[in-house]
Amino acid sequence: MSKTFVLDTNVLLSDPKSIHSFQEHTVYIPFIVLEELDSKKQGHTELARNAREATRQLEDVISSGEDLSEDCYRLPNGGCLRFTTQETKIAVPGDAKNDNIILNEVSYLSSKISNIVLVSNDINIRVKAKSLGLVAEGYRGGDVLSDSDFVSDGYFNADSLFSENTQNRLVQVFNAGSVESVKVPYKGESLEPFTINGIITIADVAQFKVIDQDDVSVTLVPLTIFSGKNNIWGLRAKNIEQNIAMNLLMDPDKHLVAISGAAGSGKTIIALASALEQNIESKRYKKIIFMRETITAADTVEIGFLPGELDNKLFPFLGALTENLRQLTGFEEPKGSKRNDKSNDKPISPLGQFENAIEVLSLGMQRGTSFTDSLIIVDEVQNLSKSTMKMILTRAGMGSKIILLGNVNQIDNPYLNGADNGLVHTIKAFEGCDLFGHVILKHTVRSPLADEAVKRLM
Repeated sequence: MSKTFVLDTNVLLSDPKSIHSFQEHTVYIPFIVLEELDSKKQGHTELARNAREATRQLEDVISSGEDLSEDCYRLPNGGCLRFTTQETKIAVPGDAKNDNIILNEVSYLSSKISNIVLVSNDINIRVKAKSLGLVAEGYRGGDVLSDSDFVSDGYFNADSLFSENTQNRLVQVFNAGSVESVKVPYKGESLEPFTINGIITIADVAQFKVIDQDDVSVTLVPLTIFSGKNNIWGLRAKNIEQNIAMNLLMDPDKHLVAISGAAGSGKTIIALASALEQNIESKRYKKIIFMRETITAADTVEIGFLPGELDNKLFPFLGALTENLRQLTGFEEPKGSKRNDKSNDKPISPLGQFENAIEVLSLGMQRGTSFTDSLIIVDEVQNLSKSTMKMILTRAGMGSKIILLGNVNQIDNPYLNGADNGLVHTIKAFEGCDLFGHVILKHTVRSPLADEAVKRLM
């Protein structure tokens, strides 16, 4: 039975993608809800970000959805999006405040359409609706945005393209640690379904890079297995995605690598381990450069201007770097590196013995510079704009590699969103480029508590 859901503002503010959560049913957005979204869009808070994202979701449907009539737009899941803009004729008791205006809209629609449901997280408006004989319920959706909502995973499972015998053979080749290429037949209706230099997985175990294909067979090279004695600065892969990331980071032919994923999935520690390995051990790169945007987390209070020289101002944002250094090397931050040190001596770098290996730079001061023979790690890329990303990538000189780290669910820049940010834009722009590789780390490995937090705190 088809239903019509009228959404309160708080539903869109709690889940900007909520219009997609009602399957094949009709979703109504009262005009006053658009006004409330507009009034809450300014600022750096999560509420403001969600208001902007909800409006973008509505605009996307209007711009790309099929217009079934002059006031109905097709949602991707088969439902219909409508806006209540007509004058209501049934008055609701009370002042003309926003809640009562929404109730007035629902009451009017109920007189014209059957199976109308008001959806709100506000218990008071639900009680008022039921007192008027209207149907109201709380919102039960609300999936968190993930990187996979905006970009591909960076690899794909190719089980359906191979027979069971071929799958077993490929798993054996991979587990044997072979470095030789293997040519195998594939099946399916599509001709040449693989992407050259793309990565595939078999039976959720084996991982291969595609190096050639024709209309009946594909040539694959097994990825390196980073486990046991074969590790990167003592770090071993904990899952398939991490192993793919390590292969991309250690591949000299990949000049740009993007690693995205949930909090605690290992993005920073894997990137740092590969940097130390290739700078200190193999000497592939002469120096490591670490950059990140100096934006504080949304909904937190700004602490004001930071005293001291540039290094002192950047130190408070280096927690991820110094903590991962400690985990990889047993490194402890020198006591003299505290930024409130009042002595006249030059402050000791918080990087300690790695001061000469790792250079920390401010993103905003790099225009016109050029980095050669360097491995550049750019953290929190989801908080950077497209123009900033272009500026960073064009700084790369000969012999340099850039690693981008980010998570679209941790955007603190009030002018960006999950679909429009430097991380997503760069991944989409470079897909198919031989110099580029990316992967989404899907599993939180920091701790059982962190894993549960990612799953439960939607």
